[in-house]
Amino acid sequence: MLLSTSETPPPLIQTGSLGCDLIRLPNPAARRLFEVVETYSKLHLVMEFVSGGELYQKLTTDGKMKEQDAKIAFAQILSGVKHLHERNIIHRDIKAENVFCGPRGIVKLGDFGFSTRVTGGEELRTFCGSPPYAAPELFRDESYAGRPVDVWALGVLLFFIVTGHMPFPADSIGGLKRSILLGVITAPAHLSVPCRTLIRGILRQVPKDRFTLEQISSSEWMQGHSINGGACERYVVAPTIGVPLEKLSTEEKAARERLEGLGITASMLEQEMVQGARSPVIASYRIVVHRIQSVAQLPTVVPVKPPKSKTCAIL
Repeated sequence: MLLSTSETPPPLIQTGSLGCDLIRLPNPAARRLFEVVETYSKLHLVMEFVSGGELYQKLTTDGKMKEQDAKIAFAQILSGVKHLHERNIIHRDIKAENVFCGPRGIVKLGDFGFSTRVTGGEELRTFCGSPPYAAPELFRDESYAGRPVDVWALGVLLFFIVTGHMPFPADSIGGLKRSILLGVITAPAHLSVPCRTLIRGILRQVPKDRFTLEQISSSEWMQGHSINGGACERYVVAPTIGVPLEKLSTEEKAARERLEGLGITASMLEQEMVQGARSPVIASYRIVVHRIQSVAQLPTVVPVKPPKSKTCAIL
């Protein structure tokens, strides 16, 4: 990801805490930050590569998801948003273009450029994000609570995932605003009743009447799908210091061996820890560990021996 520092940067960058906030989000459903490289005019974020591309591209190419598959994807997205909200961080730009598809059905929430931290019952005033995912209160030119705005965007995203189109179609921003403020949703007949009930519970005009993340996760449609974790490897942020090599985890031992081959010693890791995401040494450590974990989670490929031909059998 490349951000320009010549213009007004997003809130988390203004406070100088973007790197810290992303590093503190070790959740399976959030893309990982490995390194921050700052130049005079640019801020480069070295982030986890998610091979499947954007969820938006997948939906526009392959069409809507079956509800069973949608539940698996949506539960992971919910997990990521819940993780953010528990740390008083509002995403403010949840949309299909900011959800990335990985292997084995994993999806990850990314692009925290509009994210901001709130305290207590603090209300926000800046219009952020994509208009088709914007909650009604954003169009009323009033202050708004952050969490319900994220929840509304989740409802729009869920509708898009299970139908393949947006709940409030319009040809212009003005038409979109009128459609969202009117709040009429036409759910296709192929959707199950629990799914339609959940969508209508999320896309309520009044923020305080909108479903909370807890109500969403405990809804009938989400039964059997936990949002308290995910099928993903442990997020290793920093090397273990002051522990004998033989007591390190298998993955960290392997990482140390590879790093030694690259000329990165244990003492260098210890010296660079204070720099965190701004250290290329620590970034190398994180990337190597992540690579080892990813390879370890790949399914085992069992070679299949070709059947012997009759000629070989005779010989």
